[in-house]
This record gives sequence, C-alpha cells and structure tokens, in this order.
Amino acid sequence: MAYAVERAAPADLGPVVELVQKYLSPEATEEMFRDLFCYEWPATPSVDCTPGFVLKKDGAVVGYLGLVLSQRDGVDFVNLTTWVVAPPDRAASVMLLMPLRRELKDFIVTNLSPTADAGKVFKAFGFQPFENDYCIIPPTGVFGPALREPRVRNEVTDHQEWDVFCASIREVDVIYDVRKKRVKGVPIKFAEILWVSDRQAFANLATQFAFRALLKHGAVMTICDPRYVENAPQYRRKAYDAPLLFRGPAGFDPSRIDGLYTEKVLLRR
Repeated sequence: MAYAVERAAPADLGPVVELVQKYLSPEATEEMFRDLFCYEWPATPSVDCTPGFVLKKDGAVVGYLGLVLSQRDGVDFVNLTTWVVAPPDRAASVMLLMPLRRELKDFIVTNLSPTADAGKVFKAFGFQPFENDYCIIPPTGVFGPALREPRVRNEVTDHQEWDVFCASIREVDVIYDVRKKRVKGVPIKFAEILWVSDRQAFANLATQFAFRALLKHGAVMTICDPRYVENAPQYRRKAYDAPLLFRGPAGFDPSRIDGLYTEKVLLRR
C-alpha cells in the first residue's frame, strides 16, 4: 500500500466528486465542481490555475484538497477548499497539506470555510484566524441610489462570466453572490458581499445596497465580513461556525483578503 500526492488533473474530477458525495456533501455533482477544474482569470493569465492536489493509494484517488490560485497587485494568493479523505486513509490526510510548505510556501493562503476540527490542523501549519463573525445588513434606504453597470477593472473582468453579480452603487463597485440558506428550517435568499472597491464609502451605502438587492433578487438580507464596512458598529454580527484562517509572511495585513478568486466564486453549492 503506497500513498502519493499529485496535482489534480481533469481525469480526477469524477473520482473527486464521488469522494465528496460519499463523505462530505451528498448533493455534490460534477457540474458543481467542473469550474474548479478548469478555471482561468482573463486579467491574470499568467497564474497557474491548478485545481488542487489528490491523494492516491495504489493509483486510486482517496483524498482531495482543492485550490484556487490568483495573483493580485503582484501578490500570489491561494484559497483552499474541499479537503476530503476517505475514512480508512485519514491517517495520511496531512500529506495533502505538504505542498503548502513546498510549492506554495510564498503564497498568501486562505481558508474561508474551515470547520473547527480542520482549523486545529491548519493552525499547526501556521494558519492564523483573521475573522470571527459576519455582519447582517438590513435593507433600508427606499429612495437610495440604483445599481448600475460597474466600471471596467481587473476584478470585474475576471468575474463577470462567473455566476456572481457585478454592479456599482454611486461611486462604489461591488461584486456579490445571491443564494439560499435555511434559517430555522426555512429557505431564505440572501446576498453576500465578496468585494467592494471602496470600503469606507460602502460602509455608508451598505443598507441602500441591501435594499436594491432585495428589489432585484428578492434577497431578504445582505451579509458581509466586517472589514467590507470598516467594522461599522451599527450592523448586527453573527459568529461563523469557525474563524476564517490565513497564512502569510510577517507584516501581511489580512484585511486585504476578500472573497474574489475563491471557492465562493467557483464552487457553487
């Protein structure tokens, strides 16, 4: 019995989805994960867009760690997603993290959906928490500004073909997602802010944006990480199930992290 870690290839999509269906998310489909295996960013074509690493035992896929790579303002980022290993092989699961110390040691690495148990492992690999909760933005400002087409910029160019929304409210460009989640058993639609071009200005426009998202998408609330609204105290906060994590060189400011070029864009669940 021999284990090996390899870069994931298109042929691994089916076995990876089977693993996810069996041990992580029964509703997963190949269509959900296909973007993760073939993404590219038009404004940053030099990035090596690997879909991650697979753990193989005697040639069979028994584990997977998804990656989303990007380069922004000269800084290399990688977002982690979907760490899954078959139960009989979980003693070897940390092998999937070893490339983070070798091939990706100079990257800013983010984990925007850790579980409490996985977080303990990632902290042993040098990850630090950078966000513990999120803000709930109520929809108000009935007579506020309408949403318009965003300005032309790299972030918009790289994301306008994906299943997210790009808009502008007054002088602020916004990229956001709209999806459903269950609250006390009831499915509700909400908008999630992934990026804003001017956080200070958006802090004063957030409730008006939430109202426009309600009108346009039927999103009954808008959520965002506190740093997108400059940690404004007027918005109610709710704790994440586990803190968001990052690993980077000394001196890196984690407030620079946002939801673009991540699983939040590519992995539609």
